[in-house]
Amino acid sequence: HNAFTNNTIENSYYGIFADGNSTQKSHNNTIIGNEIFGFFKGGLYISYDDTATINDNRILGHQPAGQFTIYGVYLNYIDGGCDFNNNYIHMDVTGNVYGAYFYRVTGIPTRPNLISNNMITLTGYSTSTACRNLYLYYASDNNFIHNSIANYAGQSGTEVIYMSGAMSNNSFINNNMAHMGGGFVLETASSVVVSTAIDSSDYNNYYATGGQ
Repeated sequence: HNAFTNNTIENSYYGIFADGNSTQKSHNNTIIGNEIFGFFKGGLYISYDDTATINDNRILGHQPAGQFTIYGVYLNYIDGGCDFNNNYIHMDVTGNVYGAYFYRVTGIPTRPNLISNNMITLTGYSTSTACRNLYLYYASDNNFIHNSIANYAGQSGTEVIYMSGAMSNNSFINNNMAHMGGGFVLETASSVVVSTAIDSSDYNNYYATGGQ
């Protein structure tokens, strides 16, 4: 168990980097109330953890010259009932960007991961098609509730949310999602079976200047 609470972290490669492994996972890491900015690669990287709590953090990223891919948050193999709530992520970008990258972030049916009341905003002008607020890869049993997500940086062919890989039982309830550059609010790869991947989608507001 590691706790990172109420820190100000500036000018690092990753603001917070907590890396477990597949045979010995970390348990119940808590990352609460931190302000992270001026990072080179990513604000927050957490790998191989169960029951992580990531709440009330403020992550401000500006894409450095020479760094073509940048992440606000990168969660890798997180399971067991994670809380990701009340976080503010603002990325000012020129290239590849992921506001939040969820790689095999999987809850359990009796305790889905809760992703709620987060704000994820991309600004600037990205020349890349990989300009995404939220990337979900093999992500299952996640509840996305009351989030506000806006992409001002991407152009046509980019997304607010992109889903890829086999996944199931994800719910999207009462979220606000907007793409202001002519791209997609939600796009799925051919590997995604939408009827299985999205268990429910209700009371969401979608807006795209390109009507996609």
